[in-house]
Amino acid sequence: RTVKITDKNNKTRNKTMHHPYLTDAGNITSGTRLEAFLSDVGGYEDPYYSNRRESMEEENERIRKADRKAGRESVLPPQDVLDQVEMVGQEAYHNMLLQSADLNAQEVEFTPVMSGDIPDSAFMNKLSGLLQGSLSPDGGGVAKLDSKNKDSLVDVKGRYYYEKFGITPFDAEKHMTLRKEYVKGLVWTLEYYYKGCVSWDWFYPYNYGPMISDLTNINSILNEISFFDKDSETQKKGKGVRRVSGEPLRPFEQLLGCLPPSSSYLLPKPYRWLMTSPESPLKEYYPESFTVDMNGKRWPWEAVTLLPFIDAEKLIEASRLVDESLLSEEEKKLNVIGQSRVFTRSENMTNNFVRTQILEDTRWGRLHNDAHVAFQPELNRDTELPGSCFPTLKDASISRLCRRKVFINVFGLRSRYRTALIETDNELPELPPANLLAQKFIGSTVYFRYPILHEGLVCAVADSTTVYRGNEKPRKLSSSAQEKRPTVLARMYKELQVGEGKVGTGGLILPKSDVTISLRPLERIDTLPDGMKVKVYAKREIELPFAATLYSPSRPDPRIEVPARLENDPYMFGKSKLEKGVAPGDTRRDRKFTSPPLNVKLGDFANGSAHAVSESQKMMSSRGFSTFARNQPTTPSAAGVLVRAPRRSLHTTSVLTRRGNPRMRLAGAAGALAFSSFFLVASLIQVVASTQTSLHACASVRRIQSPLPSLIEHESHDVTRTPTTPPIEFAHGTTTLSFVFQGGVIAAVDSRASIGNFVGSKTVQKVLPVSSSILGTMAGGAADCSFWIRFLRQQARLHEVQNKRSMSVARSSRILSNALYQYRGLGDLSVGSMIMGYDAREGFSIYYVDNTGARIRGEVFSVGSGSTFALGILDTELRYDMTEAEAISLGIKAIRHATARDAMSGGYIGVYLITKEGWAKVYSEDLAARATSR
Repeated sequence: RTVKITDKNNKTRNKTMHHPYLTDAGNITSGTRLEAFLSDVGGYEDPYYSNRRESMEEENERIRKADRKAGRESVLPPQDVLDQVEMVGQEAYHNMLLQSADLNAQEVEFTPVMSGDIPDSAFMNKLSGLLQGSLSPDGGGVAKLDSKNKDSLVDVKGRYYYEKFGITPFDAEKHMTLRKEYVKGLVWTLEYYYKGCVSWDWFYPYNYGPMISDLTNINSILNEISFFDKDSETQKKGKGVRRVSGEPLRPFEQLLGCLPPSSSYLLPKPYRWLMTSPESPLKEYYPESFTVDMNGKRWPWEAVTLLPFIDAEKLIEASRLVDESLLSEEEKKLNVIGQSRVFTRSENMTNNFVRTQILEDTRWGRLHNDAHVAFQPELNRDTELPGSCFPTLKDASISRLCRRKVFINVFGLRSRYRTALIETDNELPELPPANLLAQKFIGSTVYFRYPILHEGLVCAVADSTTVYRGNEKPRKLSSSAQEKRPTVLARMYKELQVGEGKVGTGGLILPKSDVTISLRPLERIDTLPDGMKVKVYAKREIELPFAATLYSPSRPDPRIEVPARLENDPYMFGKSKLEKGVAPGDTRRDRKFTSPPLNVKLGDFANGSAHAVSESQKMMSSRGFSTFARNQPTTPSAAGVLVRAPRRSLHTTSVLTRRGNPRMRLAGAAGALAFSSFFLVASLIQVVASTQTSLHACASVRRIQSPLPSLIEHESHDVTRTPTTPPIEFAHGTTTLSFVFQGGVIAAVDSRASIGNFVGSKTVQKVLPVSSSILGTMAGGAADCSFWIRFLRQQARLHEVQNKRSMSVARSSRILSNALYQYRGLGDLSVGSMIMGYDAREGFSIYYVDNTGARIRGEVFSVGSGSTFALGILDTELRYDMTEAEAISLGIKAIRHATARDAMSGGYIGVYLITKEGWAKVYSEDLAARATSR
């Protein structure tokens, strides 16, 4: 871009400024720069493909060993079979090259697309000068001899194009077309997201992309790209009007283009035959069998599905064959392209009101010149960064970013790939003694799990020999615990790298220290009966290395700056891994030192002394004393109480204070001890030793405004202490079933709830209503299932109020599946529910949903410990054309057999019938009474 600048002689001249990014507002800033970038990326093709085959062979062998050890048949063929397939592919490619060698080299003006350094001399002589220019070491790619067949040619790049596209190394026109379409796809995508859809007709006509190293001459390709025909009507618009090629498909036509035939039920009935009927003009686009190319991947969702591309014009013509008079009024409205809408936030910043307007009624819809209108990737004026509540890497000083294969686990499974790891400063300065750290931190709040910071209440501090917890006397670790401590610490640091199996953990390398902190995470915000909001901390503790709690948010979340509701002794909700080995006889309670109060007025520290801390202050807010609650330095008093000092620079002689970010601070070990005042800002530590020295380092002290109100009057709302009874191993048993027949849906259940070998209840209601036409069954944890079905019922009622119609069965099951999926791996949920019912769109349907978020549609299901016996009856006697009486009898029979064979099932039999008019309970029987009568 060209900008005007003024030189030192006050003369104005134009200067070309290079944009710092490859793209700007939807435009590729420079084809040359993009080509250079892609060339650098393409340089990694050689090592990637060199190692890929070896790593795949190792991974396949590992899977085979695991299958053999488990005593199951491996889904992978033997390695010799895979080698044979590879040799066949190599031979086919080699034969193609031999046939292509008969071409006249003078007639070929295109450099053949092949890998470099082919070592087959006889083959090279046969190809003569035709290939000489393409096989230089600078050509890129990988060419090597197969270890088992020295005469076989392995040309990775050439074989890729030949096997994936059917293109030989000499098909110049086809190679250039592929490259142009790929670059055109980049341009279309940028236009779509920054300016709007530039063409409704264009699509990428390949299942694969070209090799990155082959994307050359991008400037010339960009000059040739156009989404408009020369004779297109869209070009007849006036200047300054943005052109768009083609028109969008109507909603049902779009669904025809992306849904598989098995999902045809999502379309109105008049459209379904186009996907399922042998007479459909679109039959060729919905094959019953097709190829799935794993393309070197392991999981099915990573594969490339090879389906024919649908001809849009043919699809539109076929959709016109549908008699739209058969559609309901609601379906007709759904098949209309709606109006574009603009969502604008209200100028009133005190609420979250969003105004909705039709585009044509806004200033953007009345533009006379919209040819160059684009989304500008710029922040609004006066935007404060980073935003409160949002994580940012700026909260810590990062020394470097590295990539390692650490088998990180954030979703319950270990990753097999290299992971980007954040490494903070390599070393911590010498820390104060643990007893001073304990005085300053216990009872305060810190943040952990950088960069998605969570607040926690500090309960204990430990070092290599001693544990300091709450107001207890320090306890010495036993000799065995001290020996195990290095192993425990190593495990903690490893968890920080590899994760804990849930989102927000792992990927962090911290400096080593033998000091650890035990804290209670902030669990929720409660509203008391009088309307006051209070923080509630979890009744469990997390032990972390001290270095993991040194970072605070640049802008704290104002929503959690509320008082905290604490118990009489908030420090005794857990023992760390190291405390389990404290020395015998060292457990008596003693107020050895005083933890800081939860809120203190700065005026209490006049003349360098502090008032005594009252017991009622235990119930005060944590915001007033949190060592990391504000981006401010802290000063200690003579009694060791932490108070906020003004937000200003602290002038010291330390070189370390000049290092960037002042967000990470550690409140120092104060008390009556006199230390020299020093501050380590940014990535290190601030330790304040003497009150007088610290206060004189600041020009002024800002008075904290009124302290937060005490919550001592709310003692009646205190949380009860954790019971000491041992945990019970819960083993669930039940039998629930459902099936579809011509007259509706049958749901049959028992009513026994078991806890291991104990019968918890024999009258549990295992069928819960969701709406007037939808039911849900319970299998798993009774509390879990009951909660989520009630949640679903709430959503169904809300949907009915907002949309004036009942929620469909598919939507109900999807809402439940999405809700459970969010909690996958975060707890021990046990849910196996069947959502069944009737709606006008799908008719009768059943969906199975479990606690992993899995959602399956079917005609017959049985869930629970007795499901095997129930399915045996259903598989034998179930028919779709049964009458209502026959279906009810079959449900009763299946449950009876299950309760007879399964000790965990029993109680009452309940049978429910769902018809078009709604659901009704049609049968109930006490199995115990039946057994007695016999």
